[in-house]
Amino acid sequence: MFTNRSGSSFAFEETYAHDRRHDQSAPARGVASIRPSARFTGFSTRDIAQELGVTERTARRDITELSNRGWLPVYSEKGVWQLVEGGRVTLCPLHLNSDEAMVVYLAVRLFSGYSDKHNPHAVETLKKLAGTMPAAIGEHIRRTAAGTEGRRRDGDYARKMETLTRAWAERRRVRFGYAGAGRGETTERQVDPYFIEP
Repeated sequence: MFTNRSGSSFAFEETYAHDRRHDQSAPARGVASIRPSARFTGFSTRDIAQELGVTERTARRDITELSNRGWLPVYSEKGVWQLVEGGRVTLCPLHLNSDEAMVVYLAVRLFSGYSDKHNPHAVETLKKLAGTMPAAIGEHIRRTAAGTEGRRRDGDYARKMETLTRAWAERRRVRFGYAGAGRGETTERQVDPYFIEP
């Protein structure tokens, strides 16, 4: 985590290493996650290069490539990198062995078992996971994804879960209306999510 002159803080994780076996055009270094503060005003290429320990040219090239791939929603304006409004950071490729992949599969199944509603993120996670597994295991995972996809859709539920999860990840306070059991009266509540459970 570092802070620029205007007080914006920015966290980098240098987790994407060049590996010719997987992708010959991958940048040698990359920004895998970015957690701007509430006062985020952007960072210069120089700030980013210093944080990563690379030249400005390398930092500019790698950030541009990550942005072009859709992994990092940023744009450069007057020499300052800014987050695209509403943009979301896509995690860089995750390499799991079969045991680790099965843990993810079982965790998503367990998570999905707590709700009768469709969760598009659970479905997409299972579909992506199925494509990485041996055929026999992948077929089981695809069937689980299909069963989860067939559940009752509730866009409001999905949006609320996304909001709570984002608030938890970014350590933000959430304000919402709360109606107690058996009462029609709604009161406003503010909470700091410390844990997410389905």
